[in-house]
Amino acid sequence: MLEYNRADFPQAVVYASQALKRAHALNKNPQCGQASLIRASAYERQGQYQQAEEDFWRAVWSGNSKAGGYYGLARLAARNGNFDAGLDFCQQSLRACPTNQEVLCLHNLLLVLSGRQDNARLQREKLLRDYPLNATLWWLNWFDGRSESALAQWRGRFCQGRDVNALMTAGQLINWGMPALAADMLNALDCQRTLPLYLQASLLPKAERGELVAKAIDAFPQFVRFPNTLEEVAALESIEE
Repeated sequence: MLEYNRADFPQAVVYASQALKRAHALNKNPQCGQASLIRASAYERQGQYQQAEEDFWRAVWSGNSKAGGYYGLARLAARNGNFDAGLDFCQQSLRACPTNQEVLCLHNLLLVLSGRQDNARLQREKLLRDYPLNATLWWLNWFDGRSESALAQWRGRFCQGRDVNALMTAGQLINWGMPALAADMLNALDCQRTLPLYLQASLLPKAERGELVAKAIDAFPQFVRFPNTLEEVAALESIEE
């Protein structure tokens, strides 16, 4: 897990594979879902989606990592545009862990994208009562309809000058295989701080990044902080290339 959090995904695969090998040497049917989940997530981060899917299923079958395994399968389905399968996997994950806010947000987004806006709104009304501080839910409230009042509410409540909220939502969208939605979100927010500008630039073709990179440099050091998510680190690495 340490190597995964360091974004050294190949080494994370090596260590997780070693853990699985030891577990299977001691027990033909070990409860080793966490190792399968880490290896699946590391494969996913490297774009090796077939291997990731196999290990997410192993995490589900192990019995002790069902919530994470089904969430991983939901992400892969969403990435492939298979929204119905993604919804089903989200529901399976929520049966194991009903309060995972990331899964709840993905489920709501997939309802919107699959044309079930009425169901999405009803679900979101309840979620906003239960989790009023979840910035992604407020973004969804704007995204599903794009009203000016919802935009003002989203900006004013959670993202006015607080780039961490914007980056959290953008990172989730990228992790769900929806970088175009992340770019759209950052463009609508128009947050003039260093990390959001770098992340927004990283989602563009290299030839089109210059203006945003210049703005990010101008915002430094008054409006900057250290990156603290894998998506933020990946964005900075992309810009450096």
